[in-house]
Amino acid sequence: MSENRMRPLEGYRVFDFTAAKSGPCCTSILADFGAEIIQIENPARMNPARAMKPCYQTTSLEYLSMNRGKKSVYINTKTEVGRSSLAS
Repeated sequence: MSENRMRPLEGYRVFDFTAAKSGPCCTSILADFGAEIIQIENPARMNPARAMKPCYQTTSLEYLSMNRGKKSVYINTKTEVGRSSLAS
């Protein structure tokens, strides 16, 4: 694909609260089509996919593959501060 061609989902932002396989797979496809994906992770509970084998350094290859092209932040959505940071 030409680098100066706009991808179909450019300009869209998607907040990804998923952790199971199907959610990260779906949002990685959206990222491939140009959407900005912001993965929201719970700081109190590590995503179990991060520890699956095999690993590159300390992170699971599956986790890296499913979350390519995404931004990732830790936000505790159970607090008022966490919820307000999503609204801004």
